[in-house]
Amino acid sequence: MNPINLSVTVIPGAESPAARWFVRELFRRSWLAHHPTCHCFDRHLLRFGSISLCLGCSCLFSGMLVASVILAWLSWIRFDLLNDLGTWSLVSIGVGLYIPTLAQPFLQRKAFKIVARLFLGVAIPCLWYGAMVLLPWSSSGLRLRIVFMITFWLTYRATQHLRARWTRNPCDSCPHGVFPFCKDNLPKVVSLISVLRSRTSPEEQGFVDFVATLAGLKQGESKIEIISLNNFLQGAQLIYA
Repeated sequence: MNPINLSVTVIPGAESPAARWFVRELFRRSWLAHHPTCHCFDRHLLRFGSISLCLGCSCLFSGMLVASVILAWLSWIRFDLLNDLGTWSLVSIGVGLYIPTLAQPFLQRKAFKIVARLFLGVAIPCLWYGAMVLLPWSSSGLRLRIVFMITFWLTYRATQHLRARWTRNPCDSCPHGVFPFCKDNLPKVVSLISVLRSRTSPEEQGFVDFVATLAGLKQGESKIEIISLNNFLQGAQLIYA
């Protein structure tokens, strides 16, 4: 059997510090959004002018904050009311508020996602307050606390698996290209390429021309064959990490 000869052509400038900077910035996402801010991600974002926030995180933490403040306030002025309500009532309330989260991967309406995430945010303090504060401080109470923490963790992992398995990626059906070389992200790409060009030497301009071609800003053929843009993007994130 003849050995297979594999050769890789490295684009001039692809290994430069400027190229690494470019790829890091190209894939960088706002810590407030956690998603691309393209229009196809509208159901995942809350937009306030030029600021985009992750809908899920914003609503989740808002619900947690409101519920935590209310529980802390009631604990301060009327702990007897919470104590009379009891552990199992608060846990039942928390479980009931958690249930809409299970439908969220299948019902991607923005209004429903806002409500489901707010409910989940309220559910978490209710569950933890009922289990960790109201349970008696006895051997049986300590065992129940351990059972609660294990159940909470397993439920969290199972929910994450459900979301990863069934939540549709908006990029899959977007008609405007592949992120980050898509239509809505083009202004950012143009700006980054302009800075990249100023940071590279004449000998390293091959990489600049390459990414400009991928972005549709330059006509021409690359010196290497790209099987698909998706393959390049996946590889770039690994190579330049």
